[in-house]
Amino acid sequence: MKRFSGTVTFLDGRSERYSISAVTAMREWERYAVRNKLPYANETPPILLTYMAIWKALAVEQGFDAWVDTVDGFDEDPEPDEVDPTFPDRSAELISS
Repeated sequence: MKRFSGTVTFLDGRSERYSISAVTAMREWERYAVRNKLPYANETPPILLTYMAIWKALAVEQGFDAWVDTVDGFDEDPEPDEVDPTFPDRSAELISS
């Protein structure tokens, strides 16, 4: 499973780390796009998709449109993290059964 991680910086100087699975990020983007009648397939603006992923990862209570106006920028970690989709102690169990 791929996870996207990085740091978001806000206009007030705060910064926060984020991490979110690619599946969750895309699901949230598609919901937002449908609600707002935006293209969500190949026409997705990468910056908007990234901001949506960060917003979801941070579990922000404030609405997306208001929240994104408080963001100064973000730094993504160089490569998406590869995460084993099973728990390590369960992996051996699953392989042996």
